[in-house]
Amino acid sequence: MKQSKVLNPKTLAEVLSLFEQCGDGARVIAGGQSLVPMISLGLSEPDFLINLSSCDDLFVIKKTRKTINIGAMASVSEILNSSQVINLLPILNFAAKKVATPHVRNFGTLVGNVCHADPSSDLIPALLCLDAQIDLVSKDGKRSVLLSEFITGPYSTTIRGGEVAVSVTCQLDKQSKLASYKKVARRAGDLGIATCAVSLDSHKDCIESAKISVGGYLRKAIRVLDIEKNIVGLPAHEICTFIDGVEKIESIENSILPDGSLTNNYLSATFSRLIRSTLKDALSGK
Repeated sequence: MKQSKVLNPKTLAEVLSLFEQCGDGARVIAGGQSLVPMISLGLSEPDFLINLSSCDDLFVIKKTRKTINIGAMASVSEILNSSQVINLLPILNFAAKKVATPHVRNFGTLVGNVCHADPSSDLIPALLCLDAQIDLVSKDGKRSVLLSEFITGPYSTTIRGGEVAVSVTCQLDKQSKLASYKKVARRAGDLGIATCAVSLDSHKDCIESAKISVGGYLRKAIRVLDIEKNIVGLPAHEICTFIDGVEKIESIENSILPDGSLTNNYLSATFSRLIRSTLKDALSGK
């Protein structure tokens, strides 16, 4: 295994300066729960690791009038224990509870999870339901990108050379009253074969808005727009019956990542059942 030199900047300005000095041989490390195993397996061989753990400003979970901003060093456990997330972004709290093991939750970060772009991430489907964006900084300035546009495929994003992901921003006006998150995995703590986040608003037993996101054995986590548009306007008690009558969910069929051990038919049926179950839980307040 290649030995990387670890650098410990104390401010974001120092991080950007080091990035410029070290060039393409540098990688940023936050919690390290994704990057360290990749280095151990020889899948990533950085010359330098720029460690963010001394940058105090990146640990913050901050509420403004319209958003909650989650810094790059905020761990999944901190999200689980944040009263702001629990009360204002419950769908993210539900998903965080399903992340791996206590060790991974204690050290792994939400921003690192997003940048790793694993299609089976528990957190990304919840963030898609919140229309979250990732905030990127480089020596050339700042930009924010919707998560749906930032992640382009398995472990692939639009982050540019010299950019540092400093936070994820969630819009508070995108949080619906009814939400749930579920997943199908081989064992508790495993990455999901299929994951699903649901966020709904209803009025007088009629669905006013719906956001459904899925991940797992897909090219990337996606919003299930073809189902969303068809359940808006339906009476809440008819949703599960509607899902049962859908033969194929095109957006999922077109995104399934082939796997030698699981057939496309199995995965398609698993996603359909999971969406139905997650919708049912959201409507019942579970």
